[in-house]
Amino acid sequence: MIQQPQRSSCDLLRRLWTLIAPFRLQLTCLAAVVFLSIPLSLLTPVPLTLAVDSIIGSRPLPALLQAWVPLSIQQSTTALFLLMFLAFISIALCTHLQGMILWLLSSHTGERMILAFRSRLFEHLQHICSSYHDTHGTADSVYRLQHDAASIKQIPIDVLIPFLRAVCMLIGLSTLMIIINWLFALVAMGMLPLLFWLTRRCGRRLRSTWSAVRSTESATIACAQEVLSASRVVKAFGREDHEHRRFADHAMDWVKKHNSLASVGSGFDFMFGMAVATGTAAACT
Repeated sequence: MIQQPQRSSCDLLRRLWTLIAPFRLQLTCLAAVVFLSIPLSLLTPVPLTLAVDSIIGSRPLPALLQAWVPLSIQQSTTALFLLMFLAFISIALCTHLQGMILWLLSSHTGERMILAFRSRLFEHLQHICSSYHDTHGTADSVYRLQHDAASIKQIPIDVLIPFLRAVCMLIGLSTLMIIINWLFALVAMGMLPLLFWLTRRCGRRLRSTWSAVRSTESATIACAQEVLSASRVVKAFGREDHEHRRFADHAMDWVKKHNSLASVGSGFDFMFGMAVATGTAAACT
């Protein structure tokens, strides 16, 4: 198995920036669309809440609505229900439009990034010394070119931008909870160090295990390609059973690594979920 050099996350992000810098305008637009989901998520339950509290119930409409909604509509239950209906449909329309635009922008920007990175990587593989291909095999390079190159899209679009959105949501919800009940917010935010510790501890194990999975997967595919490309030689010397056992050993190692990855991931999900449940129970009591 090829031992990959260990690099810190900051080092990887610095190297990543040189690759995604030409797409910073597209990524900025994508981030703006992602952050638009925050107010839409907060507005989604508002029409239903107003319908239950102020139309069916006896609570007065918020002062902002009283200032903008005509008095004739405020005095009509049917008109208020129609207004809440239109508001709910409008918010749902904006939410689905935001999701559709996000999907299109993610696909367009991400695939362009993958194309540029694959082109640069292919050029590098052509100019690299021949001893590298003799040592590692061309199948490993093809695997990296086809599968690992897609990570250039996943890191900024599926990881960094959602992470920034989650941070903004955390800050907004924490501020709102502090305004409503600071004791309740204190209990909830007291779980953050534990969750951070769990994420950091399990994240290291997931990263190392995932690297082993990718290396094993590359070795399995390389074995199959080597045997099939030299099938005439294999048949001539009657090595079919030997090559089948060699492939089966690689495939079994692949299965073991995947099972190890699943164990680490499921353990992290369990501990994270139990920590959240414990914090929720403590806040409720």
